[in-house]
Amino acid sequence: MPAPRRAEYDSEEFKRLWYSRTTVEEMAEKYGVAPVCIHHAAMRRGFDTKFVARAQ
Repeated sequence: MPAPRRAEYDSEEFKRLWYSRTTVEEMAEKYGVAPVCIHHAAMRRGFDTKFVARAQ
């Protein structure tokens, strides 16, 4: 059985952060998950991955 979807990933704030200059690592820290979880959540929602900012 798949894990339930996290409602906060469906929020406008998540989308705004994704398309802003916020890094995946910063988003992961905010939501208390691993960066890969943020990336997968965005991909499942059809967000464009070319806008992803990465920490240097």
